[in-house]
Amino acid sequence: MRGFLLSIVVIASAAAPSPAAAQTEAPPAPRTSPPPPPQIDCMPGPYIVFFSPGSARLRPAAVEILDNLIKDSRSPCGTGALVVAGHADRSGRASHNLALSRRRAAAVAHYLEAHGIPRGEVSLLAFGDSRPLDDTKNGLHEPDNRRVEITVGPAHE
Repeated sequence: MRGFLLSIVVIASAAAPSPAAAQTEAPPAPRTSPPPPPQIDCMPGPYIVFFSPGSARLRPAAVEILDNLIKDSRSPCGTGALVVAGHADRSGRASHNLALSRRRAAAVAHYLEAHGIPRGEVSLLAFGDSRPLDDTKNGLHEPDNRRVEITVGPAHE
């Protein structure tokens, strides 16, 4: 019987790792997930440019805004289809304001095309004085209403 107990002790001690071996084994590396992709600051708009009374000429502030739009269109975000919507204030006849809002939208679209935005990516809309930012009485000049809004996405009238 004495030999039998000795065998068990020997087997048990052979199966257990020695204290020195247990200290040399490195713990498993913690599992880490890959870092998240970097945040990209996209500015989808709307981009709004303003005009002088009765004018479709781009002012320096408008050019700066359009240049930012063009720069943003070259970012990883891109822009996709652009909707260029012209507006006017209520200082003239409705027919005149509609034509003026078309010229304003066309001036913006022309600038974008001249600076690398493909013509096929730009849709033009003209609203005349029908969608004011600041609702005024007829005949009043309102700078906020003399504008072109550029948004990303399909055209909605």
